[in-house]
Amino acid sequence: MECGGVVPRRFGSIVLAMCWIASAVPVAAGTVRGSLFVPRGSRLEDAVVWLERVPDRTERELVRGKRKGFFGRRQPPPRPELVTKRQRFDPRVVVVAAGDTLLVRNEDRVWHGVFSVSPTRPFELGKRGPGTTTHLPFSKPGQVQVRCDIHPGMSATVLVTPNHAFTRPNAAGEWSLTDLPDGSYVVWAWAPGLRELHQEALVTRRGEAVLKLHW
Repeated sequence: MECGGVVPRRFGSIVLAMCWIASAVPVAAGTVRGSLFVPRGSRLEDAVVWLERVPDRTERELVRGKRKGFFGRRQPPPRPELVTKRQRFDPRVVVVAAGDTLLVRNEDRVWHGVFSVSPTRPFELGKRGPGTTTHLPFSKPGQVQVRCDIHPGMSATVLVTPNHAFTRPNAAGEWSLTDLPDGSYVVWAWAPGLRELHQEALVTRRGEAVLKLHW
């Protein structure tokens, strides 16, 4: 059935509903999933898995967020945050999609001077007191090492991905990226102290690609 043209009024609402459903539900969506293995001594919870490139429509859907239930409202992904408290950064690794903004907030009782000299995104926030917040934009993918010039022992990593198709493995190292159109994808993985891995995956209509990523 085509979405358009003239239809009897009593069928109009039905046609519009069916057209809306067709545009909202991914057609023949597939999945990339797998398992991630890190060497002993590395922190699995800090690892990140992402796709090098996704179709524009997929990226727009990821930005808008998934629906809760078939007719539910969309839930946009949570805004990434980096918090200073107890003279530490929390989390140790935060993921930001290129083009997004990171909220940096000081929940400590002391002042901090957050900065980075990483080529991907050098910055200097200056001395910030308790309760202050800063919105820090990131435009280029890559790793950004973050430090504090008042407390040298503080460190964190901002991993800037090329899009919003990223995920974190669970405690068993399992991960998945869903609602992908059929096609070829490049899957990347990274964890602190380890080099980046990448592997190709072919997603078929309503199918899934299963990968094992290990260093």
